[in-house]
Amino acid sequence: MSHLKIPPAYTISGQSAHANFIYGINGDLAHTDSTGGVRLHANLPLSRFTLCYANGHKDMDGLSNSQAIKIMPFEFCEALGRISGRVTEYLTNMPLAGSVLTLVDLDGNVVKDKNGFDFIFTTGPDGYYEFMDVPFGKYKIKQVNPPGYDSENDVDGVNDEEISVNLHVNAPFSTGNDFYEKISSPLPVRFGGMTLHRTQRDRVNVSWKTMGEQNSDFFLVQVSDNGQSFRTVSQTKAMGNTMSETLYSEDIVTPSTENLYVRLIQYDLDGRNYLLDIQYLRPEPGKQAGLFRLYPNPVSETLNIEAAAGSEYRILDVKGNVLMQGVLQDQSIQLSVGNLQSGTYIFRLSDGSEICSGRFLIFK
Repeated sequence: MSHLKIPPAYTISGQSAHANFIYGINGDLAHTDSTGGVRLHANLPLSRFTLCYANGHKDMDGLSNSQAIKIMPFEFCEALGRISGRVTEYLTNMPLAGSVLTLVDLDGNVVKDKNGFDFIFTTGPDGYYEFMDVPFGKYKIKQVNPPGYDSENDVDGVNDEEISVNLHVNAPFSTGNDFYEKISSPLPVRFGGMTLHRTQRDRVNVSWKTMGEQNSDFFLVQVSDNGQSFRTVSQTKAMGNTMSETLYSEDIVTPSTENLYVRLIQYDLDGRNYLLDIQYLRPEPGKQAGLFRLYPNPVSETLNIEAAAGSEYRILDVKGNVLMQGVLQDQSIQLSVGNLQSGTYIFRLSDGSEICSGRFLIFK
């Protein structure tokens, strides 16, 4: 009833339709008044509901002067909604296949559709998931990462692999329920992150660090122009066994006009290998707005930014809210981010005609 724009002129309760009048005052309704409300509760899902009618003998005031009221028959279909979202890798924003999404009620029970099947969805190559024909109500979407990935963040800002949704008459569709994942760090190597920096039009420096290694043999740097097919461009010997931080760096040659995806793979002495990171570097724009470097990543207090002087920058959270902005007065600046909470943030750079962006992680 609360969703009606104006109070109903009559209410259907059980087998009777009553005029909503004030006691002691003639509450008869105009025969053309079509505003009414129906209260209905069912313990099982409904596919069809038919409302029958018959003229009453008397009104609640004891008079029979409203017998002409008729409620025309109609079919009622259950109100159903839709829930959707995507699962992506937070560094490259590329879709992830193999993530399992389950819709549960507030008690944690898996919700079933009309055919009795569980609402469970496994993402394909596009990373998209969708629950169709969901009855109105409050639910939770629970997500299980694909192999080799850990949870980085959810669209609600809480990294708990769970998003709450509420479907109702004013919001039957819930979209944009996105999950962001990161590549798992293999146990033999404690990975400290990778950065890309274009040093010349056709050259890119790839730097990475480890915080400790055990039985590590070598690293492969691989590149791709589509994020799908990769080729190896360098092989770097690993330290092997160390508890200290180790820095690695390789310069690779690549066309400046192509999209560039860089993938880092680590091999153990026994031949096992692990995908450590994938990053994307935009083609070099005419005014070099795409040339920037952020480090360290992850960062706790001070973020170093290297880019063309005069470029405008913004720092946004994963929901798109602008938290910091300014203009680079020099090619290299230090920016204090210690007041921001731990989580994933977006760095956006613009020279007025070209816009590029990247992600960095604050960890305290």
